[in-house]
Amino acid sequence: MSGLDEYSINIIKTMYDDCVSNLVEKTNSLILSSIKSNKNTIRSALNASAIKVRNDHPSVNILLDVGYIRCIMPGTYALTAKGAWYVESTFYNHNIDMILEHLDSKCYVLDSEKISEKNKIILFALLSARCFTDKTCAEYSTDETEKIFLQLLYNSLNFLTNGEYIKSSSFDSSSKASSKSELGKFTDKIDKLPSCTYLLFKAPGNRYYLDIVQNGKINAESLTSLFKIVFDGNINIDDVDKIVDFCKGQCMHLGYIYHLNKGESFSGSEIDTVIEECIMSAAGL
Repeated sequence: MSGLDEYSINIIKTMYDDCVSNLVEKTNSLILSSIKSNKNTIRSALNASAIKVRNDHPSVNILLDVGYIRCIMPGTYALTAKGAWYVESTFYNHNIDMILEHLDSKCYVLDSEKISEKNKIILFALLSARCFTDKTCAEYSTDETEKIFLQLLYNSLNFLTNGEYIKSSSFDSSSKASSKSELGKFTDKIDKLPSCTYLLFKAPGNRYYLDIVQNGKINAESLTSLFKIVFDGNINIDDVDKIVDFCKGQCMHLGYIYHLNKGESFSGSEIDTVIEECIMSAAGL
């Protein structure tokens, strides 16, 4: 056990157990709790579990030498992360794979499979309006753009609901289209959209767009992946034309406002073809 004597082992384990007991949220791993908790919460627990021992105590020197405790003031010692890991790995059968799996699931895996229906509506609205760059983003900074954005959202909601791509919603499409509270109904979970879209969704201020243009051209792979997220693989051959026509109509009648005088345009037969091919690819055709 790293050359520790029994007394030193008892000290470090007692400090660990005391620290865990001082946490409001109970846990079976101080290391994992430290990763997800506010640092002040962990520091308070560590300070509360600190021990007071004379500086020349043999066990203190042993634990200091191996880095399991640190001096926080003369005669007072607190647990270190290395010390916490020693206890967890020695007494509680924790291993590094457990820590890495936790980090991977919490921080490294994107959440495209967990996208909410509200976020599907927003994503489809941006796809259909062809908001593909920061210059051609959907925004609601004026009464006019607010009304247009709401109409895009309600049109997308109705299309997805009628096609049974999402469940029947409690949204009331007869509500006032200019109401900011109506926008809030759609956008209250928008902070989850970046992770759900492989970070392709961007939201600088009151502006939303999908970052799928590279060197002036649409990245077909990225566009296809976004259509897959919206429709969750439930596109059949009969659906393709309906989706293509809807997207053309949204861009022509509403989305165009985001492209005017911006130096970029995603209208025209060539872009129509790219979008149709991506929808077909998302359908596996």
